[in-house]
Amino acid sequence: MAPKYTQAALDSAVQEVLDGTPATVVAEASKIPVTTIRKWVTNAKNGTTRKRRGPKPLLPVEAEDAIQDWVIGRQIVRYPVGRSEILKKAQEISELVAGRAVTDGWYKRFMGRHPDLTNRSAQLLSKTRNAVEFEDILLLFSSMAKVIIETGATADQIFNVDETAFCKAAKSKRVVAVRRSKNVWTTTPTTSFHMT
Repeated sequence: MAPKYTQAALDSAVQEVLDGTPATVVAEASKIPVTTIRKWVTNAKNGTTRKRRGPKPLLPVEAEDAIQDWVIGRQIVRYPVGRSEILKKAQEISELVAGRAVTDGWYKRFMGRHPDLTNRSAQLLSKTRNAVEFEDILLLFSSMAKVIIETGATADQIFNVDETAFCKAAKSKRVVAVRRSKNVWTTTPTTSFHMT
C-alpha cells in the first residue's frame, strides 16, 4: 500500500526532529508513523540518502544530458532526430563509456527520465522552403508589386497557374522533440522543386 504522505512532508518532518522537536509530536502532527520518521532521522544523521530502486542507468547523467542537448539542438536547426538516431548516438557513447550496447529498454527509461522530450510527427518541408528568409519574402512581394504597378494589371488579370509545389504523398516522420514546442519541422530532399 502506498504511503499517505508525500516525500516533501517526510523531509519536513525529519528536519523538525533534527531541529529538536520530539519525534512523537511530529508524527502526531504530520500523520506519518513515528517509526518511519525515526528511521529517516537516523539515515540523515548517518548521511544515507534515498536512492532510486533498481540498477544504475547505463550512461552517466552527463552523457544523457548531452544526448538531450543534441536532440534539442537538432530540432532548433530543423533536422529533428527519431528514436533510431537517438539509439545510435547512445550506442556510440555507451561503447566508449560502459563497453556494452544500449537497448530499447534504455530508450524508454531515457524518455521517462527526460519528461521535456516527447514523440511528435514532424511537418515536412522541402529544402527550398526551409531556406526561405524574411528578406526573400520581402523581395518577392516588392518585385511583384513593382511589376503589377508598372503594367497596370488589375485583379482579374492575375492568375496562379504554377502547381509544382504540391506534393502528392508526403509522409510525416516521427521524431523526438521538446514538449510543448509549437512547430516541429524536418527537411525532405526532393528531386525537382519550384517555389511559387
